[in-house]
Amino acid sequence: MVDGAGTTADGIVGLTDPAIVDQGLLAALLAAHVDEAVCLYDADDRVVGWNANYPTFFPEVRAVLRPGVPFTDTVRPLLEQQFPEARDPANLPRFLAAATERHRSVTGPMTYQLAVGGRWVEMRMFPLPGGKRLKIWRDVTRHRLDAIDLPLLNDAMSTLQIGIAVFDRQHRLALMNSQFFGELVGGYRVDPPQIGQPGGRPATIAQIRPALVDDEAARHLAALGIDEVLAEPLVVETVHGRSYRVQETISAASLASIWVDITERRQLERSLTEALATEQRLRTEQRQLLALLAHEVRSPLAVISTSAQAMQRTVPKGDEPMRERVAKIDRAGRRLRDLIDSCLAEDRLDAPDLGIERRHCDLSFLLGDLCDELAAARGRDIAFAGEEDVGVTADAGLLRIAISNLIENAVKYTGSDVPVRVGLQREAGGITITVSDRGPGISPADVPRLFDKYFRAATTGGTAGAGLGLPIVKRIVEQHGGTVAAASGPDGSRFTIRLPAGDPA
Repeated sequence: MVDGAGTTADGIVGLTDPAIVDQGLLAALLAAHVDEAVCLYDADDRVVGWNANYPTFFPEVRAVLRPGVPFTDTVRPLLEQQFPEARDPANLPRFLAAATERHRSVTGPMTYQLAVGGRWVEMRMFPLPGGKRLKIWRDVTRHRLDAIDLPLLNDAMSTLQIGIAVFDRQHRLALMNSQFFGELVGGYRVDPPQIGQPGGRPATIAQIRPALVDDEAARHLAALGIDEVLAEPLVVETVHGRSYRVQETISAASLASIWVDITERRQLERSLTEALATEQRLRTEQRQLLALLAHEVRSPLAVISTSAQAMQRTVPKGDEPMRERVAKIDRAGRRLRDLIDSCLAEDRLDAPDLGIERRHCDLSFLLGDLCDELAAARGRDIAFAGEEDVGVTADAGLLRIAISNLIENAVKYTGSDVPVRVGLQREAGGITITVSDRGPGISPADVPRLFDKYFRAATTGGTAGAGLGLPIVKRIVEQHGGTVAAASGPDGSRFTIRLPAGDPA
């Protein structure tokens, strides 16, 4: 019963021991299942023989198939094709254990679809004496397709919110739900495709082509051959204003074309595009208005500031009420100037064509000068204490605005007797600037939101403000490649800016 090549007269490949199974039983089984795939296993789940159809049914086993190979080695490539999760080495043992349990216990019939090719197979297992097993698979794809009630399936598919057209391997239209045709062509007068008609997808597209806008996408779809599929999804438009996303797949049994109505999404995209264009236009107009206001207002403010300072020198000694009124004029002018500078700073940061102008900046001088200026203008104890000759490549004007905002906040939200301290020091890989006070502090719940636009902490009370200062600080610092953080407690608040030592650009 066994030839020299290791093949029995009954067609079992690899079976070199005729005593491993009753040859009469084996011959009877093979005669009854000549068109099926057959594989024989011993009691230890090792392959001992197979017929020529077995590797035809399961081509993935060819690389490992040999007498004595464990069942798990033959089923592993099939599991990896059927279940993407099985490709993960951490998951594979679980899949192999479940497959082995089915291999030993399920006699069948068990029917499943192969991931590659889409064929349906039915498996039966026959236990043999001594713990051996014989497994037989047959292709039941045609049987399953013939069992489908096509009218019922088409009716069921008509409830779907997507369009589906399926063409069999003889290029006949096998399925098309009415949702697909009805919404696609709308009121346009075309001859509807008929189930069973030949010509495949090209013929069907030719019929509905009058309902499609004649653009590049429609022409590409119409140009595909009878066995070609879309390499990637495309969007087609209909003459009555609908938009469809088309995606196609092909298997051993069919070609499927899936159409999803994305009209509302496309309309939303267009609305968003128009809104973005409007927003950009308004931002440009705002930028132009701010530049005009800055130009027109700076000159009068400079006159007011100069006049106030000159009046301060002419106020008679002892006339404190007059001196205070003149000081208020000067402070009001400075506040208006600072507001304009902050608005212009935010506008600069929003304008990609402007950006920041980096030059070498002496931070020690900048901070010392800023503290002296604000202390004189606000009549507060504002002092700088830090290292000297600390330089950085930065936009000095923007950094001055950022640190000025932190100092102004400390002055604004603390009592007149609370000192404000500004520090500067070098650290490993960077530079640290701190602004601290010994005021009442900030609620811990508010600290994480301090740099959000328009947010104002609960402790601000009735103090005027727009919630723009700290967000501008954050943006300026981040544009310089740095970070800013806030901390607050019973002993006051502390804001810390960290900048890289070199040029972040």
